[in-house]
Amino acid sequence: MSADVIVVGAGVAGASIAFHLRALGAGDVLVVDRDTAGSGMSSRSSAMIRMHYTFRPEVELAVRSDAMFDIWTELTGRPAFVRRTGFARIVLPGTEDALRANVSMQRDCGARAEVLAAPAFAALAPGIRTADLTEVAWEPGGGDGDGALAAEDLLAAARDRGVRYRPHTPVRALLRE
Repeated sequence: MSADVIVVGAGVAGASIAFHLRALGAGDVLVVDRDTAGSGMSSRSSAMIRMHYTFRPEVELAVRSDAMFDIWTELTGRPAFVRRTGFARIVLPGTEDALRANVSMQRDCGARAEVLAAPAFAALAPGIRTADLTEVAWEPGGGDGDGALAAEDLLAAARDRGVRYRPHTPVRALLRE
């Protein structure tokens, strides 16, 4: 089998690569997977939707990815599946300066994040013990999704645009002529 571009793996990363290659006008794109779309690590993901990372490029990627979830149906033609329940990063007292600096960097990258005093967070999350907390990072748009479903949707949308897909096709070697 041959193609202009062969994507090995139909998880979130592979399916997204194939989807975006077609959107950019790549030629013949083929996705091969030893099992099925989203059945590997994508199906075992915690699937948290959050921007709270300490590495700036990771925050930038999370912000861009999150924007895709906001237009999922328009982008893929499939129903939206992200649940926006909020995301909290709880830290030990004495680490508030680092928390504030990290949230500042995240906001710089476009993340909707803020630092809340413990009583304000307690009002948002009744039942969570906050007596030993001082500040919490809060992302109101955080939540969770489904890694396998994201992979399946992206691959289905890519296939709608002409990407070929071969499940149950382990790759033993790639040859270039």
